[in-house]
Amino acid sequence: MLPETGRSLSKLSTDDVQKPAQGFPTPAIFTRAARWAVLLITGSARLNKVSTAEWYDEFADFYDSAEQRYRPFRLELINQLRLRPSHTVIDVACGTGQNFELIMRKIGESGQLIGVDYSTGMLKKAKERIERHKWSSQAIHLVYADAVRLNQEMLQTILANNVQRIDRIICSFGLAVAADWEDVFACMWNVLAPGGRCALMDGYLPNPREELRPRLVNTLSRTLTGADVTRRFWEPLKEKCIRYEERSFPYRLGTQLVVASGTKPIDSSR
Repeated sequence: MLPETGRSLSKLSTDDVQKPAQGFPTPAIFTRAARWAVLLITGSARLNKVSTAEWYDEFADFYDSAEQRYRPFRLELINQLRLRPSHTVIDVACGTGQNFELIMRKIGESGQLIGVDYSTGMLKKAKERIERHKWSSQAIHLVYADAVRLNQEMLQTILANNVQRIDRIICSFGLAVAADWEDVFACMWNVLAPGGRCALMDGYLPNPREELRPRLVNTLSRTLTGADVTRRFWEPLKEKCIRYEERSFPYRLGTQLVVASGTKPIDSSR
């Protein structure tokens, strides 16, 4: 049974979480792999937000297998945030917490990191990561919530009014998946303090309709992950922010990884 959305998972149990396999794969891994394959074949991640969350619950066991492949791009993402000690940071669609170590290096135990995700499977893996690194429960908070419901009142309730200002907000590989991605960005922008900085990263496929291979790549991406890699996800940020920064990296099968960031004006009317 899933916990109520908008609730902290600081007490999430990891007793029932399968530990990384040692040596030959166990039957449980084969079982999970079979269930994962069925989900891929049926394309259930495309159906609705609930099934997308359930799909990522299954995918959580495999997600970190590609962690090192994306690390250079995550480094660029974190560098664009321009973090400082004592900053409060929200990681939207935090997944298994692959950004956590890079962020904690910058903000230290005097800062606060809030990881938000709509998949309990991903959050369980994120909690395991926190425990491995022995980070303080006062420094990192995990929140089970749909990002489109993110607001200041929710944060204050969950964190017992300990957060007065959100200095930085980040989303990696989340906006291409969210059905209502523009609303998600709007919520992110609303909770960010004036003068704060937002950074985004996702895949992008230019000109998907002009050639056969890009069309196939986009179809495959939608089926396997529910992601629409044709979205120009950086444009709402570019329109609203100042000190905009963007870098694109060639990736696979004609796709790019786009890293974009910008600062929220002190005049919050933008």
